[in-house]
Amino acid sequence: MIAIVLAGGLGTRLRSVAPDGPKCMSPVAGRPFLEHVLCALHSQSVSRFVFAIGYRGAPVRAHFGSGGRFGVRIEYSDDGETLRGTGGALAHALETIPGTAEELILVTNGDTWVDMDLELVAEAHLAREALLTLVVAQGPVGAAVQVGPDHRVTHYGPPNGSGLVSAGVYLATRGVLEDVLPSNDRPASLEQDVLPRLVGRMYAVVTSGRFVDIGTPAELHRAQALLAGGSACR
Repeated sequence: MIAIVLAGGLGTRLRSVAPDGPKCMSPVAGRPFLEHVLCALHSQSVSRFVFAIGYRGAPVRAHFGSGGRFGVRIEYSDDGETLRGTGGALAHALETIPGTAEELILVTNGDTWVDMDLELVAEAHLAREALLTLVVAQGPVGAAVQVGPDHRVTHYGPPNGSGLVSAGVYLATRGVLEDVLPSNDRPASLEQDVLPRLVGRMYAVVTSGRFVDIGTPAELHRAQALLAGGSACR
């Protein structure tokens, strides 16, 4: 399994507290937030990563390098100053790394962290023969999600401030992602342009674990307490 981490967000809502770099590099509990994301996945046997970077991506490369000191392998897909959106950035990352249509790709945001059992997510995805599996949690921020009794996603829409939300973690084969993502380098948003079109055809794994999205100063502050004492993966 390859993990593609979308780490190129502009971070416009965090300028007041983290003005100097991409929001995934915002310091949380003594380490860049992205390091917490990396270590959480590495602790569940993910060892190959692709960081999809862009705006001010140099600090990401400088801190993580090839991943050796974290016990993982890291490659980069760099959008530079091109604003592709999350969907376009993911499509570009898939073009950057070789692979087969059948391999599983884990996609996660570099500015969200969720306490989940990745093995359970993968088992559910395969057992249901899902087109795409979405990790869902209780949270104050994130796209609103409704799930039917068969675990199928019946609604995916704008945040409403309560109930189940997308945790920004997706699992699908490379072939499926290449089919649903934009072509010809067109900018697109996963959250607005891609996932809403898959309602009724994707499934959810609902986790009761903790979830944080550092897209706002309030959530960044909450992350400081939530991730305090987390172990480094070195």
